[in-house]
Parts: sequence; structure tokens; C-alpha cells
Amino acid sequence: MHKVCVMTDVHWILDNRINKEIRTLVKAGYDVSYVAPATAEEVKKFNELNPDVKVFPINRYESRRKRMTKGVKEAYKAALSTGAEIYHFHDPELIRVGILLKLRGKKVIYDVHENYHSVLISRRKSKILGFLLKVGYVFFEKIANSFFDGIVVVTPNVKNYFSERKTIILPNYPELSVFEKMNGKKSKSERVEFIYIGGISIQRGIKEMVEATAKAYKECNLKLVVIGKSIDEESKEYLELKEDYFTYQKQLPHEEALKVAMLADVGMIVLHPTQNHLNSSPVKLFEYMALGLPVIASNFPKWHEYMDEANCAVYVDPMNVEDIAEKMIFLAKNRKLAQEMGERGKKLVFEKYNWKKVEKRLIDLYKKVVS
Repeated sequence: MHKVCVMTDVHWILDNRINKEIRTLVKAGYDVSYVAPATAEEVKKFNELNPDVKVFPINRYESRRKRMTKGVKEAYKAALSTGAEIYHFHDPELIRVGILLKLRGKKVIYDVHENYHSVLISRRKSKILGFLLKVGYVFFEKIANSFFDGIVVVTPNVKNYFSERKTIILPNYPELSVFEKMNGKKSKSERVEFIYIGGISIQRGIKEMVEATAKAYKECNLKLVVIGKSIDEESKEYLELKEDYFTYQKQLPHEEALKVAMLADVGMIVLHPTQNHLNSSPVKLFEYMALGLPVIASNFPKWHEYMDEANCAVYVDPMNVEDIAEKMIFLAKNRKLAQEMGERGKKLVFEKYNWKKVEKRLIDLYKKVVS
């Protein structure tokens, strides 16, 4: 049995994508250890869901500087203690750790969650700092591309930066088993509930969602529910809002968040048109569909490719509060139509856009790496 160490120093221990991959590896017969920032309570929660995986917890540092120094050192030390043959890491700052592990003769796989070429610039107030970070990242990315044994990306546009021979595309599709267990019924409440789950930031549309809800509320009995963790300072003021039309709940374990979403009426995903978002395939989009929710989505061509087949979404200009409010009012006033849209989206995910359809790509990559 080959020993694998999955590593992150940034993501939550219950991160959806990482956990899906871990379960796929365990199912395929790999002996998996997991290095992640976590409290004792979080480790307990993870092991309730993944009893066959040993966790090596490290400290969580909110400061980026401390995370890239102390956090990286702790991750490397913990990774070595697992005695694994294959190391699969999920954060760009761990490229340095991957290089050290390669020098020790280990197999290394880099899992690229986002298009960091655009993310490093778009998330910085200082464009100069963003550019310098991008230059540094590109340097290390080239090392990863030539040095590491495998690369995993989410979308085709990111694959273009890496070697065709060693790179696979592993989309953010949901695990059907999670949704097959959910059979709760929506209430017959007169209030129409719109929901957003995931990382919360200005670029992910929190300002526009809240302001659009305030406008739509004047005409319809509706509410916006937001679940997740704020990832920028600017978004926090919106989460402190105390209004009848808005509820905020901090980050929940994945299945618990989905159980809340299951009782909603419409899923919201109005990300700003950054380069990274334009070519993304957010897991929450497919999760809304799997829950039978119609979707209010940013009008990105890539997203049309996923949802137009089922006609399960209405599209908006994510920067236009009036447009978003109008679409919220439309779905609130046409609940039967919204329900039919949701049912079509659910059918499409169960037939096409699900983890079972793509997880074999990960196993095939591992077989290639091992051999």
C-alpha cells in the first residue's frame, strides 16, 4: 500500500475539494495522511467523516507573512514525519516544500486551485506588489512544472501553464453521495430565500448581493442568507448588517452548509468579472444545481456552457445592483418556474457534472506517478 501525504497550510481541514480527493485516494487503496491547520475539535470532526486518515495538525496563521515562514516550516516538518512516498500539496507557498521533498527522492504532486497569475494581482490593493508576487510565483511555477511528478488543475485555461504530459484537469464537480442522503423538504413559507455559500469578499459580490436584496425586499417578501468566511476586510461591514432581509452565518462543515441551502429557493453566485472568475467552474454552482435550486449567476460565457443545457439559471451583470434585484424579484414572483428550473439543473448534475465522472483521472495520475 503506497503512503500519501496530502498537505495544506491555508485551507480549512474540511475543505471540500481536498476532502473529495482524499476520499477518492482512500477508496483506491492508498494509505493517506493529512497535514492541515486545525484545532483539536476540527480534527475530531474530520475524523468522524474520514476515519481511515491520520491527521497531522499544524498551527493556523492569519498573518500571510507568518504563514509563509512559520506555517511552511511546520508543514514541512509534519510532512516528513508521515513517512509518505507521495506528497500532494494544495498551496503555492508549499512549492518550496515540494522542492525539498523532491530532493529527498519523494514523488510530488501540485494541486493548483486557481489561476494565480491573475489572483495575485487582482487581490492586492497595490498593483506593484501584486506584479512582484506574480513574478515570484511564475518563477516557482516553472520549477514545479519541470521538477514535480504531477500537476492537478481545475480548468483548461490553467492547464496551459503546465506540461501536457504530467497535468490533469479535475473539475470542481460535487460528490453525488452527499446529495443522495438529503431528502428534506422546502417549507411552504411565503418568504423566498436566496442563498450564497462560500468565501465572502468584495470580488465575490457580497456588496452587490446585499444591496440588490435591500432593493428587491421593497417589492417582494424575500431574504438573503450568506454562509461562509470573510476573506477580505472590506466585506466584513456587510456581514454585520442587522436587517430582516439578511442573515449571516459563519463557515460551517460542508454537509451542514448544504443542509441549510437545501431549504432555500434560489442559489446566488454573482462573482465579479476578474480573469480568474471568468474561466472558473465554482463547486457551489454545481452544488446549487444538485440541490435543485435555480441559480442567479454572473453572465460569464464559461458558465453558460454548464447551465444553458438545462436552462436552470438567470444571468446578471454582477456589477449592476439593479439587474440583480430585478432577477431576484422575477424568481420570487415566479416560484413554479423557479422550481422547474431547479429540477432541470439537478437532473443535469446527476447525469453529467459530478465527481464520479472525473475522479478516475486522479487515480490514473497516481498510477502514472507511482510507476
